[in-house]
Amino acid sequence: MLTMDQTARDLDDDCDFGAHEFSRVSKRDLIVRVARNTGLTTGLVATVYNELINELVRTVHAGDTVVLTGFGRFYRQFHKGHRVRFGQTTVKDYPVLKFSASKALNKRLNGAAPVVEEVDHSRPDTAA
Repeated sequence: MLTMDQTARDLDDDCDFGAHEFSRVSKRDLIVRVARNTGLTTGLVATVYNELINELVRTVHAGDTVVLTGFGRFYRQFHKGHRVRFGQTTVKDYPVLKFSASKALNKRLNGAAPVVEEVDHSRPDTAA
């Protein structure tokens, strides 16, 4: 299993922001990577992923902010309505999902990767 330090070093070695074109990682690819790194089945990781996303959306939809310490926060922000440029219709105020990265995450992305707590996967009630 890779530690967060190893993963960050691997990313740093691979990153050349001037010449590298970034590829997208699909939901399935992300699930497979997490399953491989944790030793859990892809089915279990997919279930957890789907529930995590569903709960995040429900919580933000209800008007609460989701704070993931060391990662960032998800919150709902309303955009002001406006007139459509060509036409007589108007767009009413509407909510959008916003994400704000934490300082710790930004530091990790900039190469200073702190040690992240390991989760004891043998106990399902252990929280990180």
